[in-house]
Amino acid sequence: ININKKDIIKGNSLLKQLSIKNNKKIVCIHNRDSAYLNTVDNTINWNYHNYRDFNVVDFEKTVIELINIGYCVVRIGSITEGKININNNNYIDYSKSKLRSDFLDIFLLHKCHFFISSDSGISAIAEILRKPIVYVNKSLHWENHRWAFEAIVIYKKFYSKKKKRYLTFEECYNLRIGATNTIDLLKENFIEIKNNSSEEILYATLEMIDYLDSKIIYTDYDNKLQKKYWDIFKPNDLRSVNFRLGRHYLQKNKNLL
Repeated sequence: ININKKDIIKGNSLLKQLSIKNNKKIVCIHNRDSAYLNTVDNTINWNYHNYRDFNVVDFEKTVIELINIGYCVVRIGSITEGKININNNNYIDYSKSKLRSDFLDIFLLHKCHFFISSDSGISAIAEILRKPIVYVNKSLHWENHRWAFEAIVIYKKFYSKKKKRYLTFEECYNLRIGATNTIDLLKENFIEIKNNSSEEILYATLEMIDYLDSKIIYTDYDNKLQKKYWDIFKPNDLRSVNFRLGRHYLQKNKNLL
């Protein structure tokens, strides 16, 4: 999908109002929280989605590193909770800006170098625009966005109190959560969810930067671990050739294969 010239002029004008310089590479970030859905219809209990949430503060290390490298980091979203206490011209919490609009949401994703996306539908825009995506705190192994053109994904982990261990990736794949009974299902099976650490998010982001800069070389061992994971999905193991689990994350959690 292309953005027409008129909209590019309009979008660039809005970026100036956000104090984003034309020569700056933009990285957009997004964390899923409960704020937005709670405004959609307060007669519905949306808490069955809460397992997908995480705190935007977990992005802090990544944002600081991206700024140090030379990026402008823009938090996107509509009606958001929390904030990162970073006072720097190259970090913009656009989600709380008076300039926020559906148009500018799309334009920012069009302009960004890559997108760091949580487990939320806004990733669909970046996917359609064929932007590189770092998926963090993903929950559902069976619902991977494997059609994304260039992507690195890291998952939340599921701890079983009954088994006194983390569920393997295959067990997570077979755990078909996501419906309105999700919270009950997790409670009945005595399962707790652990979010990605701030370090895991940072490592996945740095891997994407190295990948885009053609500075990364995946070893035979890396590819062996990848294959072992994707074999879980057979025969439905099709994916973009550039869709991978994060190297650091996979090596750290190879015992879950």
